[in-house]
Order: sequence, then C-alpha cells, then structure tokens
Amino acid sequence: MKRADQRMQLSRVDLNLIPALAMLLDERSVSRAADAVGLSQSAMSRALQRLRRTLDDELLVRANDGYRLTPGAEQLKIELSEIVPRLSEIFLNREFDPVREAREFRITGSDYAIAAFGTQVFSTVVSSAPNASLRFFPWHGNAMQTLSNGDVDLVFTGLHVRPPLRSELLFTDTMMAVVAHDHPWCDRTSLGLPDYLAARHLMIDMKDGLQPSIDAVLSARGERRRPGLTMPYHGTAPAALLGTDLVLSIPARMLPDFVYKYGVKLRVLDLPAEINALPYYMSWHPRVDHDRGHRWFRRLVVDAVTEPDPLSSAPEESEGDHAASQ
Repeated sequence: MKRADQRMQLSRVDLNLIPALAMLLDERSVSRAADAVGLSQSAMSRALQRLRRTLDDELLVRANDGYRLTPGAEQLKIELSEIVPRLSEIFLNREFDPVREAREFRITGSDYAIAAFGTQVFSTVVSSAPNASLRFFPWHGNAMQTLSNGDVDLVFTGLHVRPPLRSELLFTDTMMAVVAHDHPWCDRTSLGLPDYLAARHLMIDMKDGLQPSIDAVLSARGERRRPGLTMPYHGTAPAALLGTDLVLSIPARMLPDFVYKYGVKLRVLDLPAEINALPYYMSWHPRVDHDRGHRWFRRLVVDAVTEPDPLSSAPEESEGDHAASQ
C-alpha cells in the first residue's frame, strides 16, 4: 500500500480512541477502563462499540470470570505496549532519555575545542548515554555549510555566525604568545605591536591560512603578520617552535596540555594589548532548537565548559628560568 493511501485510511480513524483501546485491553473491564481515563461508563461502552466496528474484532468477550481478550486483542495489546509510550514522548514532549535512546551526535571543531572542553564532553556522553555515539569532525572551511545542510549538529568556533544560524557564547579566552626557550625574546614577559608585526609567525590555519581572532583585528588596522610556517592544528605547533625564531599565538586554555609539558623549552608571553580576547561559541541550525536530544546535548556542553585559570597550571620556575606569567 502506498504511503498516501495509508495516510488517507488513517485520516478516517478517530485516534482519540487509542487511550480507550489501550485501557480496555489492560483492564478487561468497561467500568475500570472508564474510571482510568476519566469517562463515564456509558461513554466507554460507546467507545468499545466504535472500536469493534473499526477493527472488525469483538476485542472483549464475556466469560464466567469477566471479560477475555480475543486473539486479535491480545496481539493489539502487545503492539500498543510499544506504540503508546512512543506517542506519549512525541506529543507530551518528554525530556530526552540519554540512558535509553540511541542517537549519533555530530560535531565539528578544531583541536582547540578538544583541548578546552572536549574530553569532558566526550566522557560525559560515553558514560551517561550508553546507546548514543559521538562523532567529531575536524574543522574545515565549509563547516558552517555542513551545519546549514544538517550534516552536523553543532559547530564550535571562534567566529560569530550569521542568522539564521544560532549561537551561544561558551567562554572568552586569552590569546598568548609562545616562543622557544632560546628565542631572542625569551627573557621578556610581553610583546609590543611593532615587534609582534616584525616577527615571523607560526600560523594556525583556521580560515584561508589565518587565525581570524588575530588577523581580522590586525587587518582592520591595515596590518598583517609575516607567516613563517602554517599548520592546520594547534596541538602540534608548540613542538615546531623549538630551534626557530617563530612566534606562535595560541589560546591560553591550550597552555597546560600543549605548552607547559615542554617545561623550560618554551616561553609564554603576553600578546600586544591590541589583540582582543577570543570569544568561543557553539553554533547550531534553528531547525533543532526544540529537538529534545539536541537540547540535552547543548546543556551537556555548557555544563562541561568551566572557567579555570589556564596559567595556574604553569610549571614552577626554577632559579635562572624565565617562565612567563601574566
């Protein structure tokens, strides 16, 4: 039967009879079923007659000890035990049940998202949603288009999205400069803009070979950085600084995992005051604004985002070392 024909036949059925049918099959009594759904006994009797005509089945037949279910009614009872709870979820808009429901959550972001809060999100999904799965796609230039297309559920980005896409600010981070321990600036604690612009930079390719949180600010001033090395990931960049005169600009939340582990081999400096803080957003399409699973996942992300002081994890200075601090 074609789907259109099925819809046509279904439109002739009074779906208001479903609660009465389910209760009649459970209670096997017109009076008890009437009390359970708040109908009079006569109204429930009329509902039973309509159900018999619609389904072409007696459903309940009299026996010495009350009513018995027909074989067809027994099968209906089994089917309704699965259908009615699902209908309740759809029409009563119950909360997403992560323990029971199976779903794949698809997100896109850079390795910065993983370093800043990703591991908390991953572990929470795995532990609290045993039937769900999580797929993390690497950042790419068409990430927002995949969001609009419905190919991913969330995008994590430092870029402010345009309507109709939605976004929520997760936190604001501080950008820091990192250089090798033998860099000419290793004894400094901060950089001025002229020196910063004169340096050669290790660039993280977030969009067209640039880091918009920095390069858009400089471009608005008519300035640009000198790229010496461009890489697609933050995490491997600090190691590439060793033995070079390159300057890496990196969010402070990445310092504990990707910079401080090198100890005295790297130095952390404040960036010029002209470089703004980095706002970081999660973005989604309005089509999922009210989706129960999506709302649950967005709340999970917000709960996973904390505000630690990234520099509090810096290694302690030993005598003669010049570990930077803010």
